[in-house]
Amino acid sequence: MTERMKKALSEPFRMAQWLIVAVALYVVTFDFNLQESNPGLQSVIYTAANVTLRAWIGYWISRTALGRIKIDGTEAAGRLVARAITIGAAIMTSR
Repeated sequence: MTERMKKALSEPFRMAQWLIVAVALYVVTFDFNLQESNPGLQSVIYTAANVTLRAWIGYWISRTALGRIKIDGTEAAGRLVARAITIGAAIMTSR
């Protein structure tokens, strides 16, 4: 298998931990909903799940639009700012 194929196969699992954390937070929120306990804490956990999932989605949107960013010159700084803005916009979207 070529190096390029290995990279392509590993890409879907990049940043997977963020997706796993978001799903776990949604499960905890659902569990709180079944127990009907502490709606304030349930709201905080649900919001954290939303932010985490949106950050993951924002990363993939920026990754698709900007590609990989190599930190080796002045061009990288502008692309990093663009990535941060894209992820921030994805997090801030609601309903």
